[in-house]
Amino acid sequence: MISINAIWYEPSDPSNAEQVALAEVANQFKFGWFAHPIFTAEGGYPAVMIENVAQQSAAEGLPKPRLEQFDDYWIQRIKGTSDFLGINHYTTHLITGAGVDPIAKSPSWLKDIGAVTTMDVGGESASEWLRIVPTGFANLLRWCKSSYNDPPIYITENGCSDRGTLEDYGRIKYFNDYLTEILNVIYEDGVKVLGYTAWTLMDNFEWRAGFSERFGLYYVDITDPARPRTPKLSVEYFKQLIANRELPQDDRFKDPAHKYKTEL
Repeated sequence: MISINAIWYEPSDPSNAEQVALAEVANQFKFGWFAHPIFTAEGGYPAVMIENVAQQSAAEGLPKPRLEQFDDYWIQRIKGTSDFLGINHYTTHLITGAGVDPIAKSPSWLKDIGAVTTMDVGGESASEWLRIVPTGFANLLRWCKSSYNDPPIYITENGCSDRGTLEDYGRIKYFNDYLTEILNVIYEDGVKVLGYTAWTLMDNFEWRAGFSERFGLYYVDITDPARPRTPKLSVEYFKQLIANRELPQDDRFKDPAHKYKTEL
């Protein structure tokens, strides 16, 4: 199996043909880099990735492209080697136009894309990089269906951060909105989503953010040597979701302030 970390890229202006084309390039670099060799009939890396890296490598004065190619043996060996497509997804970014992204290093795959991106989209979470864009998830899943021969899909990570509140209405709304989009693509588009795993069971040490950004259904008191765990409101939400096999409609899960809460 393989599980791919998937930021979804969309055009800032869907009517802008250049942005639409660049968003496809970005998705081929970010997702197709790993999925294309396994889930497509032709195998190997995406053609646009091979072309762009070759052009950038030449511009950098390199004697050959930085991207090594699969030979025929490995193309055939790798194709079809995963029983399902696993997806870790949290957020969506926008493409605003052609050029070199300000945060792109040289060399880097982000520079090779040849597009400028922005995270200025959707609702906020406690993580700077995580904007809340449920429709982006639906578009990613539809794209995977059409791009990779309608594979069985398992969502292996999906979740939202806050600062540690027990009444985590923002997390509940995130899950509810993203699960709604998953149900839509299953029943309206026939996408084969077979499973869903929320990130995560309990608050964890979150990379550079440490414990300042909380993703857990259970609050972990890191100041207590026993590390006691306290269930957040989202625990009850998931209990009802699993028990009833439908999205909970309980009014307790609705934020009385009608907004995402990111701080305790």
